[in-house]
Amino acid sequence: MHFKRFIVAAALLPAFYFYIMYLSSEYFLFLLILMSIIAIWEFYSMYHIEGILRFIGLISGISIIVISYI
Repeated sequence: MHFKRFIVAAALLPAFYFYIMYLSSEYFLFLLILMSIIAIWEFYSMYHIEGILRFIGLISGISIIVISYI
């Protein structure tokens, strides 16, 4: 089972490296926002938080990243 994960990691790690090192900082900001949305969504799903609280949490997480970028 872990062998498949190692294969995927070996394939995606060079792509991830080139994505970070050679593209502009706006692409890295997009990557951080995307990862943040996925992480916050997973966290709120784990604790069964629905509705407006989930929406506020997502917007707050994105806002913190964008404001710190500016």
